[in-house]
Amino acid sequence: MNASQTVFEYVLNNPHERFSDAVHALVERDIKRETVEALLHQMVRAKMLSRDKDDTLTALQKKYTPIQSTYARRSAVKPQMFTPVPASMTAKQVLETMTVKEAYTLHIALKEMFKG
Repeated sequence: MNASQTVFEYVLNNPHERFSDAVHALVERDIKRETVEALLHQMVRAKMLSRDKDDTLTALQKKYTPIQSTYARRSAVKPQMFTPVPASMTAKQVLETMTVKEAYTLHIALKEMFKG
């Protein structure tokens, strides 16, 4: 049984236990404190567990399921460096259509261009 499953099963078998008590009990089972706390927070975000205002934990499902990643997979297509801009736009219009990241990249490129 992996750490995630151990943490979930503990909360399932000990409903309404305080967060800190659950962490302490799971640390005694040789799971690192940081791991236990991170898994409990992830399970609450994933709606596998609930944590109420009294700081008690309750399982919201009857069986453990692996935590799904919340990160979107990056596509294999490399994004363009800049958004295409029609030739008739003013500098202000160009800046208004850019993201902050694109504007910063443009800033660095222009600094390099006019450097010397």
